[in-house]
Amino acid sequence: MTEFVVHGPFPIPTYKQASGGRALYTGAFWENLDGLQSRHGVYVFAIKPPRTKTYTPYYVGQATNTFKHEVFHASKLNKYQRALNDYKRGAPAIFLLVHPRTKTNRKEITELEDFLIMMGFAANQDIQNDQGAKLPGWSIKGVVRSTAKKASAEAKLIAGMFKIKSRLGV
Repeated sequence: MTEFVVHGPFPIPTYKQASGGRALYTGAFWENLDGLQSRHGVYVFAIKPPRTKTYTPYYVGQATNTFKHEVFHASKLNKYQRALNDYKRGAPAIFLLVHPRTKTNRKEITELEDFLIMMGFAANQDIQNDQGAKLPGWSIKGVVRSTAKKASAEAKLIAGMFKIKSRLGV
């Protein structure tokens, strides 16, 4: 089984624009990333809202060439900027999920990208590349996409059995 390695979050500096908004500054981004720019895998552009500990995913992409070639491509920067425009003080960052081998395995990278897009859509329906993703019409009370405030003992058991962690502390 291929095990991708997570690196990040790597903050993306911003600067104030004359129009009053903020823009991403990517000029020196790759300077201190110890060779990660030449690797391949999947990347996530996310923003950490003020006064929170978690990031919100806004774009998931694959880098079958190299991260440096893909992550800040002009078309991607436009998508990141649209997400950033929704925040006055959110902290943008990139996460890199690096494929462990130097030879590109497009199938594994695409599978991981598709999975993270689906999970990203569940976490944030404003994700920039939902590619037709939609939430299933079902949930499991206290386990998956549930409205329950507290998980039952049975829900905790089933969640544990399938190694599912929910926002209810299961």
